[in-house]
Amino acid sequence: MGQEGKKTTVFERNPVKTVLVLLGAVFALADIGAGTFLHLRARGIGISHPYYHHGMRAGARGRRDWGGMTRDISTNSLGFKDASTRRVDPANAAGKKRVLIMGDSFAEGVGIPHEETFPALLQEKLGGGFEVLNGGVASFSPKLYYLRLKDLLEREQLAFDRVYLFIDISDIQDEVMYESFSPEPAYSLYKRLRVFLRDHSLVFPFLYSRVGLNRVTDTEKKTQFELWGTEQERYNERGAWLYSAEVRKKWGDKGLASAFAHMEKFADLCRERGIPVTIVVYPWPEQLLRRDLRPLQVTVWQDFAAKHGCAFLDYFPVFSGRGAPGAVIKDNFIAEDVHWNPEGHKIVAGALYARVRSDFGLK
Repeated sequence: MGQEGKKTTVFERNPVKTVLVLLGAVFALADIGAGTFLHLRARGIGISHPYYHHGMRAGARGRRDWGGMTRDISTNSLGFKDASTRRVDPANAAGKKRVLIMGDSFAEGVGIPHEETFPALLQEKLGGGFEVLNGGVASFSPKLYYLRLKDLLEREQLAFDRVYLFIDISDIQDEVMYESFSPEPAYSLYKRLRVFLRDHSLVFPFLYSRVGLNRVTDTEKKTQFELWGTEQERYNERGAWLYSAEVRKKWGDKGLASAFAHMEKFADLCRERGIPVTIVVYPWPEQLLRRDLRPLQVTVWQDFAAKHGCAFLDYFPVFSGRGAPGAVIKDNFIAEDVHWNPEGHKIVAGALYARVRSDFGLK
């Protein structure tokens, strides 16, 4: 105390509050420190994004989990899966013929090393006069294809000659999931704080997911709960819109309408820039087992391409024509999964190589 008996320090005036604040600060620092250390060790490469929902960290090395598998991957300066963390020159000053691949997990090549994905194999086949950029990101759909393309053209000022867009059967369901997402040029302060705590805290993610802080704000999970109830139910209906009138009424028609609207914006944006668009469709194992070569996935996108001046590639026969369905699935798809294994990627790379050479007028 001071000479006149007055309490002159904060601790003397509020000893209990001061101790609680100090303990809280120590706990917070320990939580952030431990969380940061563990997150760095995990080195997950996926990120959320305010404008195109999610993607991968640019110029980074990290890990990508899929179906119980973990792969070490690298991304280039655009946040695309690549052989290294190289810088991609947006202006393409080297003057190479530049091809942009877009799509979801099939194009990204989930579970497959970069060098065995079809974009990497295509690059190898085309040689040094070309640059193939793999813009595929798991769980993308037409809404995010459009937003990512717009971001690449307007913010990144990326120059490229042609875009080949691989549209997946699951894209229609994903369109419904992303209905509530609104692109923003940057995160709000609250969102930035939430993302920071998610990536650097041990306690916050637990509270956020277990206590229920996300029940109001996580509208995608709300949509999932209202339509499917559980993640397994949602997964079971991923491709059901192709065959079930009930599923189309439940969410399929809505997803298709959204997909068409965003793909129209995608096509218009490319047309304004003089960039040719090629839409590519391909089968899941289920279509091969059904021997169904003309499902809605083919007919709706073939019609769309014709109406909007896009080229169209149907890779259903590319797989079905290789033999009995069971053998084709075993040889070219990841076991108990819908995605291609390295052999499946070789098939796609070979088919696309012939088309790219033709599109660029090469013999």
